[in-house]
Amino acid sequence: MEIVKVAERSKNSERVFHQPSTASFVAESTGIIIEASDSFFSLIQRSEAEVLNRMYFQNLLPMGGKIYYNSQYAPLLQLHGKINDVRFEIVRRDHSKVLVLVNSQINREGKIESRITELKPRRNIQSDQSTDKAKIQEMSDEIARLKSQLKEKNAKINEQEEELERLDAIKNKFFNVVSHDMKSPLCGLSGFVNMIIENADDFSKDRMLEVSKQFKDTIDGTVQLADNLINWAQSQMNGFDIHPEIIHPEELVNEVLDLCSTSARKKNIRLAQDIKEQMVVYGDRNQLTFILRNLVNNAIKFTHIGGLIGIEISENEYGDSVLKVTDNGIGLTESQIGALLMQNRNNSTLGTSGEKGTGMGLMLTQEFVQMHGGKLEVTSKKGEGSTFKITLNPLELNKKLLAI
Repeated sequence: MEIVKVAERSKNSERVFHQPSTASFVAESTGIIIEASDSFFSLIQRSEAEVLNRMYFQNLLPMGGKIYYNSQYAPLLQLHGKINDVRFEIVRRDHSKVLVLVNSQINREGKIESRITELKPRRNIQSDQSTDKAKIQEMSDEIARLKSQLKEKNAKINEQEEELERLDAIKNKFFNVVSHDMKSPLCGLSGFVNMIIENADDFSKDRMLEVSKQFKDTIDGTVQLADNLINWAQSQMNGFDIHPEIIHPEELVNEVLDLCSTSARKKNIRLAQDIKEQMVVYGDRNQLTFILRNLVNNAIKFTHIGGLIGIEISENEYGDSVLKVTDNGIGLTESQIGALLMQNRNNSTLGTSGEKGTGMGLMLTQEFVQMHGGKLEVTSKKGEGSTFKITLNPLELNKKLLAI
């Protein structure tokens, strides 16, 4: 749509307009027509009853005119208070179109007063062809613009769908982690309560105090575990998965032993630790705690009553942190190790005392190790036990952080 002036005839004019007829109307600020001259009704081929207080001026325009009126004409009129010599096409009742020149201003009452001048061109073939080309180009440009907007909106919708899928996956993982890691301490709490109920009359004061302390330790550990899980879920929802810090490995091991000791005592399994002195580990505390806790819980699950589990944290010759969990349990075959390390596999196997699990623990452990730029290795021999070894390279972790 173009803004033009009605000019006098000149040598450069491609189209000359003769004997213009004028009409006028008054509209509310919304555009609805409330007054009009007889010539206006004649021009648009409609009656007063059809138009007054029922029809908007933009209703008389084709689609392109409507878009221009709403996006350009009306805002400019509101901004400047008047607008002159704007060309529109009006669609009459018989669907024919008439070209008009519109001048509008806002009066003191806030209403829009408009004067319409019908333009009656003397046909010029060369001018018509030029105008048609200009209109086609204008339409092509508008179509290209709308296609670009549609492409942007589709891309945004795709991004939103991907984000929803990511959040849904995080939700599912969170619930699986909760069911996997909360079950063991809660079962321990249930065991304590049952023991107190069944043996309350036989308990001395010292024995009751001892059981109560164990009970409190288990509760505190469970609360800490729940807090860690919530923090982990929040970091996942915020889209930034790793919060590395310098950690003393003794802190990790002590926290894990507190959480796993109840399960170990039930099977009379001894938990031993070997930590290199004065070393530190660099990584996300919650994720590393989850990794170590899951490996120890799995070792307890697949170790016979009276067995031994060792936790070792050291450094290799390259300065990488090495975490090992070794047991003398039932062990694994080569094919079982391969199946165990398959991505997205969450099958669960019963433990030596019939313990159940969700199968999610090791899958999440592998994911967390990969987030740290680390590596998980499993060595085992059927009937002799297994060793799960994790190597954490601080340089690889920093590379991943820089790539985020």
